[in-house]
Amino acid sequence: GSEDQVPQLEALMQLLVRLNWTSVAVAAPSIQVLQQFGHLAAQSRVCVGAEAILPPPTSNNLYESLVEDLGRNGPRGMVLIGPQDHLQAALLTAAHNYTNLHWVLAPTGPIQESVFQGMHGVSGALVVRRDSQTVPEFGEHFLSVTASDTTLYPPVTH
Repeated sequence: GSEDQVPQLEALMQLLVRLNWTSVAVAAPSIQVLQQFGHLAAQSRVCVGAEAILPPPTSNNLYESLVEDLGRNGPRGMVLIGPQDHLQAALLTAAHNYTNLHWVLAPTGPIQESVFQGMHGVSGALVVRRDSQTVPEFGEHFLSVTASDTTLYPPVTH
């Protein structure tokens, strides 16, 4: 359910604050998740400049317009929340078209790390993993935050 997503969204928000992202664009699979994210963003003084619902992962042309729309107002970063296949579809689109945006991903279900390892063409992609091993800064739901480009973001797990 959407309730068990709250800890992940809270950790995601902590990460955005630590990255000093004051304005973001966000895409998620449902209105409910966008509302939860918006509520937490308001509490953290993070401005949501654009938001969208993720289309089915097979709709390539819809992903192109999604990435274009979200990137239009020049946000510092793009936040994607949702199933792995949706995130992958968005990143593949981004890798081909808009590599100047920075991404934070919050997969809502199981993930295969190999899917994200080929994404080095996408600048500054960070994956917030939903996991049961404790990382003190992010509560119980995260194993690690991995940065593909460590020059942009020094590792945040100490």
